[in-house]
Amino acid sequence: ATMAFRSTFKEMARDIPINLPLIHDGWIALMIASVAEVRFVEEPLIQYRQHSRQQIGAPERKPDSDAMGLKMNVKAAKLRTNDYFSMIAIGMVAMERLSKMREVRGYDQALVALGARILHLHTRASLPASKLSRLRSVVKELVSRRYHRYSSGFYSAAKDLMA
Repeated sequence: ATMAFRSTFKEMARDIPINLPLIHDGWIALMIASVAEVRFVEEPLIQYRQHSRQQIGAPERKPDSDAMGLKMNVKAAKLRTNDYFSMIAIGMVAMERLSKMREVRGYDQALVALGARILHLHTRASLPASKLSRLRSVVKELVSRRYHRYSSGFYSAAKDLMA
């Protein structure tokens, strides 16, 4: 609902791509978080109102107080898929933007990290159909710690093995 950042980052965040499956504040956050520390202000500064017809917002969460609720959440997580190719496309556009600013700001470290994330997404997107064949790629991603840096750690690895 709100975002503030230093004016030194406005050139990087400006010209938000409209051909990517990413909302504007997601693009701004991605670009700035690539090169700077992001901090959250814990103190509520606005009142966030939700209504039934809004396009984006925090969904109402129901407590998982019973085993049936937990079982339903695990089942839903198994059915959820990740659109790796969309995430790769977003990453590639971000890399292109950072590359153009590399000489001025020295974003080499950000480019290396973004390249590693894109490699991780490519690996996950191209896992073989056979569960046994997937094991080698999944173990390699676990050893490299990319599952922990760019996904949800062991949870994502287990999901990739079982999918």
